[in-house]
Amino acid sequence: MISLFLIVVSSLDLIALMSGNIKESVGVCQVYVPEPTAKGSEGLEIVIDSLRLSGGVNDFPYVKEGTYQCNVKYLPYSKIVIEFVKE
Repeated sequence: MISLFLIVVSSLDLIALMSGNIKESVGVCQVYVPEPTAKGSEGLEIVIDSLRLSGGVNDFPYVKEGTYQCNVKYLPYSKIVIEFVKE
């Protein structure tokens, strides 16, 4: 059941990405970067108002933990960040 859910979400995000239906949010971002584990770096978490987004630490190595004014573009279903710009 979980696998089916992940396939559906991934498919919907792929369709949104290919059709240019990317979501964007601008505002005060609170960025949380977890400590690296033995398995490697975990993903970072970005909170804008009540919106919770995630992104790969390796995808955004310039993003440090803290609070910033930012512009974020993300996939609409999985809420994965594809672009992060500090303003």
